[in-house]
Amino acid sequence: MNLLIDNNDGLGQQDYTPWLDTDHLPKIGRKLNQPATMVTALLSADANFRPPVSGARIILQHADGSTLFAGYLVTPPEQQYLGYGQLPAWRYTLSAVDDSCLLDHNPLPARAPFASRTAGDALKTLAGDVLPGALDLSGVQDVGPIHQFVVVPQKPWSWHAEELSTMTRAAWRVHDGKLDFQPLGQQSFTLSEQDSSFDPTALTLLEPDSLLNDVTVIGELEPFAYVRDYFLGTGALLDFYLSRTPFDNAAATVLEDDYSEAQLAPALWSVTDPGQKVSLAGGRLQISGGPATIAFVEQLELAGALMLQHGKFVFTAASSGTVGGIYNGAPANANCIAGFAISPSGGNCSIQALVEGSATGPVITTTPGHQYSLATQLVSSEACRLRQTYFSSSHPAGNGRGGDSIPAAVRIVLTVHDVDPANPGTLAAPATVLYDGVLAASPGFATYALVNATSLFAGISWTRLQRIVDAEIRSMIPGGQFRTRLAGAFADGGECYITSSGTLSFYAPYPPQPNEQVVVTYRSSARAMARVQDAVSIARHAQGSDRGRRTYVRRIKLPPAASSVDCENAACSLLDDSVQPAWLGQYSVPGDLLPVADVFPGNAVQVSAPSRGANFTAIVREVEVQVLSLAADRSQYGITFANEAAEPLAFTFDLMTLPAPAASYDTGTPSSSPYVDPLAAARIYDTGTPSSSLYIPPLTAAQVTVVIATEISVDAGVAPPSDGGIEVRRSDGGWGPSDSGNLAGRFTTQTFTLPRLQRVQGYYLRQYDGSSPARYSRYSVLLHVDYPL
Repeated sequence: MNLLIDNNDGLGQQDYTPWLDTDHLPKIGRKLNQPATMVTALLSADANFRPPVSGARIILQHADGSTLFAGYLVTPPEQQYLGYGQLPAWRYTLSAVDDSCLLDHNPLPARAPFASRTAGDALKTLAGDVLPGALDLSGVQDVGPIHQFVVVPQKPWSWHAEELSTMTRAAWRVHDGKLDFQPLGQQSFTLSEQDSSFDPTALTLLEPDSLLNDVTVIGELEPFAYVRDYFLGTGALLDFYLSRTPFDNAAATVLEDDYSEAQLAPALWSVTDPGQKVSLAGGRLQISGGPATIAFVEQLELAGALMLQHGKFVFTAASSGTVGGIYNGAPANANCIAGFAISPSGGNCSIQALVEGSATGPVITTTPGHQYSLATQLVSSEACRLRQTYFSSSHPAGNGRGGDSIPAAVRIVLTVHDVDPANPGTLAAPATVLYDGVLAASPGFATYALVNATSLFAGISWTRLQRIVDAEIRSMIPGGQFRTRLAGAFADGGECYITSSGTLSFYAPYPPQPNEQVVVTYRSSARAMARVQDAVSIARHAQGSDRGRRTYVRRIKLPPAASSVDCENAACSLLDDSVQPAWLGQYSVPGDLLPVADVFPGNAVQVSAPSRGANFTAIVREVEVQVLSLAADRSQYGITFANEAAEPLAFTFDLMTLPAPAASYDTGTPSSSPYVDPLAAARIYDTGTPSSSLYIPPLTAAQVTVVIATEISVDAGVAPPSDGGIEVRRSDGGWGPSDSGNLAGRFTTQTFTLPRLQRVQGYYLRQYDGSSPARYSRYSVLLHVDYPL
């Protein structure tokens, strides 16, 4: 075994093996999803000895040349004076960290959250950000999908690697210049009493009581009831108070670029520019021909509400191409969901909406010197388009729970705000709507390309993508048609905005006219949670007055749970392991008695010890390698392992106290409601029944059709189930056959009339079928009217 050190002094690797302190031979520590470390010591009373320096490259090799450890000294050696012979004698204690320390030394750039990527792709991207081309990345596997992953520049690379590993039940390590990332347990070995090299005295086993069979998982705030608020304009009233606070009621910037740098940021943009027609100058993105494509590096989730301010364009010559394009796939007009088609018009340009691959609607012809702010507003019927994926030992990578896509309709509004710098009054002019329509079906994620041009001549001063208040604002004057009211800044052509406290405010020039109907559509919010029970385990452990229930209530941090369905999947994944016998163990033997050449955290170990009643598979959590003999090339291995019944690996939880109990469900059929639902709580379902089978669709198309002083007419949007109906209540609870004091009625027709008892009146609707017991919608629809009597 040899110790090689390169002090970065131009001499290359030097053999320090002769100076190794035999009382402090190298000790290597490996922990799951953490950098490996090595501690050793050198003795020096030799004039030829060069003390290692901080940052020196250090390698410990086997006699056959294979590497046991490779890394860098992260601190100066600790010196200890030992006495004086012919020369002073010193001990130098060395502390080294594996090659991942290079990744941690360099800061991560600010970038938008990763969206719809694999964990392996995200990890490679981050490695390329901080240390491009320095590591062999061939060992990085995709492992599993990630819905959204936020990059925190203040955190080191290894912190992000650990988060990605937890989210996908994976293991990472950097060893000898190579980054590996793979599912847990992909490599395995066996410790068996039947093996001739097995040492029974070296094996320690513990079977802790870690049983959990009644799990409540609490997630983030989720969109809950579907709300439609109805107001009536007076011609002077500017503020209208929403009945609920919208689920997503604060703006968050996804992308912002003012083009003040020397070049486009690679963490934001992917640029195809074979003719070098793209440049930055004077705080503007300049494009002087084509072909050229400038695309956002991340996928855009078509969920919630998005405001895409593509920028302020000044066209300098006749042009052709697409700007502000959202594509289902690669940037090409045939794939364009929505964008702005730019075409020549004499020496100027024409701007027209491009929707689902076809130019449509009115055309604006540009005027030289004018500034054109192009914007796209998207409002999706769903706040999320992909379920989180959760893993366990029985649902590993490739077979996780969840991960299904969520279909949604998307309203698209394309606007152009024409500003003449010579006429300040044009700043306050309303934006022109080129398109306002709904796509009944849309992909969950799309490519955003600021420019996809054949030949574009323009300067662009800024670009901003924001998630805005998740609400759709529509109005209709008497005898007219509904139109979308533009939300946003007044200077950007906006007509109104929603405050964080839930007030819809119109700017003074755009008050709703007398008797103009205003409809605001959004989702309310509630805490996502689910309680899941394993009825088989509970029955097995019930004895006498012990009901057999072992409860666990936690708030999940990783993977995040954005909805109660996510909480259900997380709870079921936790129960996959927590109802199994828990095992912890250690095995400590010389390396030549191991059944494999080397062991790393994340390896699976199959333990077969019938004499101890042990037959299980666990994951190695920690390995300690203590060199015993340099000449004999021997080391002592201490291996610590546990199965996921003892120590879960695919979750991070926080303790949280619930103000009230959640409803009870058997495994696979848990409640998704954060409120106690007496109807559902009485049901116990077979393990494995998908929760989606317990509910029928919500009445998302329900709307108020007529309001008079004493009545509200409602159209549910769909005919009720033939053997069921539509239940209406004055508050969101008590759903089922009982009255519960808030029942307003049950109806078997699509249209019906409800009493109006006061100026402000609200009703909750759910449909139900003829099952026994009846299945209801998962979420309510709230129709809220605030009209003068």
